[in-house]
Amino acid sequence: MPQKLQIDKWLFSATVGLALFGVVMVYSASAVIAVEEHHSQFHYVIKQGVWTLLGFAAMFLAMRFDYQHLNRRWIVYGLLLATVFLLVAVFAFPPINGARRWIRLAGFSAQPSEIAKLSLTLFLARFLDRRAGEEGSFWKTFLPCITALAILAGLVVKEPDLGTALMLAIICFVICFAAGVRPRHMVYASVPALLFVGKMLVFTA
Repeated sequence: MPQKLQIDKWLFSATVGLALFGVVMVYSASAVIAVEEHHSQFHYVIKQGVWTLLGFAAMFLAMRFDYQHLNRRWIVYGLLLATVFLLVAVFAFPPINGARRWIRLAGFSAQPSEIAKLSLTLFLARFLDRRAGEEGSFWKTFLPCITALAILAGLVVKEPDLGTALMLAIICFVICFAAGVRPRHMVYASVPALLFVGKMLVFTA
């Protein structure tokens, strides 16, 4: 019989603790503004609390979901293509504080760059699993990974959102390293990437 996986109590506690700590921080940072704008110091913390509860509900559902289903080709590549489409779609919406990061429709808003983190992770996990034994190949293994990263991170940088683009790069390099990709290949890709980041920091400062 297959062994039933146990919940990691430390990871679970840390996740719940950080989520609740975030609610407290939202109240601390927004209470005064909430009174001025909405005549209630709890306006923003209530919204944050509702989303936190929805997040907990989603987490409990995910804990009972067989993650192996996420390895299906149509899910991985469908989510990746949908993410690219959404990252392009943000440019059709008016900028907020000088950046185009949100899609707002009928009172609902979404930030596609957050979905990009999940879609990149699923793509890399599936792709590198299929390349088992060829981890050291630059052309067959590393280049497709870095190409997917370049497309997603490039669109995110155009929003502009350099922080999320750097997070996508970190996700890509950590997964590639864990999968056995040659470190020198990652170094080759890091040099021009760091030069680009330096240019962005200089000219946007």
